Amino acid sequence: MSMNSVKLSPTKQLLIIGNGFDKHLGLKSLYVEYYLSLTDNERKNNIFTYLASNKNYNWADVEALLLKCLIIIKKLDAQTVKNYISAYKSDSKEQILSLLVSSNKSQKIMTILEEKELIKRVLKFFFLSSLIFPDSLLEFCQEPAHIFQKKLMDLMMDQVKNFESGFKDYLTNEIKNFPEATYNIKSQKFIDKLIKSGVYNTNEYCNFILSFNYTHLPNSTDFFNSRGGNNVHGTLLDNIILGIDHHDYQEFMEFTKTFRIMTELPQEPLKIYDNSIDIIKFYGHSLGEADYSYFVSLFDAFNIYNSDIVLKFYYDDFDCRSHKKEQVERVYKLINHYGETFDNKDHGQNLLHKLVLEKRIYVLKMEDDVWYS
Repeated sequence: MSMNSVKLSPTKQLLIIGNGFDKHLGLKSLYVEYYLSLTDNERKNNIFTYLASNKNYNWADVEALLLKCLIIIKKLDAQTVKNYISAYKSDSKEQILSLLVSSNKSQKIMTILEEKELIKRVLKFFFLSSLIFPDSLLEFCQEPAHIFQKKLMDLMMDQVKNFESGFKDYLTNEIKNFPEATYNIKSQKFIDKLIKSGVYNTNEYCNFILSFNYTHLPNSTDFFNSRGGNNVHGTLLDNIILGIDHHDYQEFMEFTKTFRIMTELPQEPLKIYDNSIDIIKFYGHSLGEADYSYFVSLFDAFNIYNSDIVLKFYYDDFDCRSHKKEQVERVYKLINHYGETFDNKDHGQNLLHKLVLEKRIYVLKMEDDVWYS
């Protein structure tokens, strides 16, 4: 289906929105904005905000930081730690930290320097917050390795839930600080604008929304009915969750989004009742690797290789410069990743080329997405 073809029947669409949607409405919904709202003492109460106090450490992607922390914990061999500590009469914090750093090897997911710094700061956080006492670490390490690591993993899960609770309270207050009903009104209008963009004919029963935000979707708009809305990671009205992708890190199962959705969120079916979607639109989503599993599942469900579905990835310009190149790079990476999941490797490798030739994939600003008769 080309962009300039006339479609007499209503166009069926799936709109996928991320944090950029809330930012467009004026909501201070970034993790870094939450961090800036905290006092110095409050930042010390959670491992993620504590790590952010190191200005050289990029913590904006909390889920990527979580994965790095888990990898570090998995590498801490209790027996090795015990042997190093036993070799010294003093079990001072600095000696323990330096020993642990020197005993670890690098991982592909981070540089050696980054790993050393992160190991030091993760353990320092546990010490300073009294979750682990340096003078009792030797006793802590007497446990078998899997028990030692399990205790550290339990501490990390507590930190994840603590962060989620704090961020949920912050977002709730930010919405309350909007003038009465302003967020809902803005949300309704912008959803309709996104749905109507580049479409000649549609109605509220033909459109579905998959939101990766914690803010709730409006009950209805001119072109959307709440029966077709889904908040993937929970809403401010119940629980919210963050986590890692499940494909490459099964050993961290309890921290994966899939596991946490199944155990901590209301079990509701995906409200896409008609799989004959014509267009999938993306707005405000970073297309990060932590959410690749969702996109792979959707692309499989809609069979984008053999179907006529059009993919539209919207972007905004800001800071007085174009961001199209950055969005194209994200789309390129996502589609190529999806192609790697194909059994037919030739099809997987030429997927992006096929979509471009068939005029079924676009990276554009919303205001440039117009319908031509």
